[in-house]
Amino acid sequence: LCDDFATYWIHRFLHLRLPYRWFHKVHHEYAETISIAVEFTHPLEFTIANIFPAVLGPKLFREKAHMMTVYFWIFVKLSLASEAHSGYNFPWSPLKFLPLTAEADFHNYHHSHNMGNYSATYYIWDEFGGTQLRWLQFTEQKRRLSVTKKRTKDM
Repeated sequence: LCDDFATYWIHRFLHLRLPYRWFHKVHHEYAETISIAVEFTHPLEFTIANIFPAVLGPKLFREKAHMMTVYFWIFVKLSLASEAHSGYNFPWSPLKFLPLTAEADFHNYHHSHNMGNYSATYYIWDEFGGTQLRWLQFTEQKRRLSVTKKRTKDM
């Protein structure tokens, strides 16, 4: 949760006018997400937005976190970030079994519309920050369109 909280606020900060133009725009060169886009960032953004949140949790535990646990956490974080940028909602994803998690389509919307959905794993931060409202409207509109198409097809 420490990592996800920090990621949300740093990512939201990077979408302000100047930080976006100077750093984060590099990452958004991918309008449609692919896994490699996770690490495609400005070097300063990589340090602040990727490395800092990943080591925040282990640093809070100091010497109590075993080094293998830290390595495992970084592997999990990279795997989840790659999945979020893959553009696919995999049926075997561990995210399907965790409550309040954002799947790939959640972050894909962020890249395709360049707004909201700043959370990495748990969308609860976007709910608190009010930054997922357009996403909710978008998904509701898609759902209505799907229902309308189905009704038209059935006629």
